[in-house]
Amino acid sequence: MATAPVDEGQSTLRQDLYKRDEYRFYASLADVQQNLFANQRLCGSEFDWVLDPYQIHYATVVYKPQPGAELKESILFDLTSYGTGYVVATVYSYFPMSGKEATKALRILQDPKVCWATEE
Repeated sequence: MATAPVDEGQSTLRQDLYKRDEYRFYASLADVQQNLFANQRLCGSEFDWVLDPYQIHYATVVYKPQPGAELKESILFDLTSYGTGYVVATVYSYFPMSGKEATKALRILQDPKVCWATEE
């Protein structure tokens, strides 16, 4: 029961209206998770990681630029891992993003030194 509002919010967020970008890059879900932990240490960010228990090639990340941020202030990534060694990340957010910001959001998954709150 406690997680129902989060799931509803994520379902609402997963609309074309809030889709900001999609990107394919060479990595594994384990690589992405390690990068997020490093980003947390380096940037003070926070994230929720959920691996689909029935389909191990799918994961969801709610990236919180500041600890305790609500979903409306966060970035949601849907990740799909392929046997070819690529991950496809789809980024959603309630706040509008320029192309540069969407690219930066996706780079967070690949480079732990990319901090959302810093200017680039």
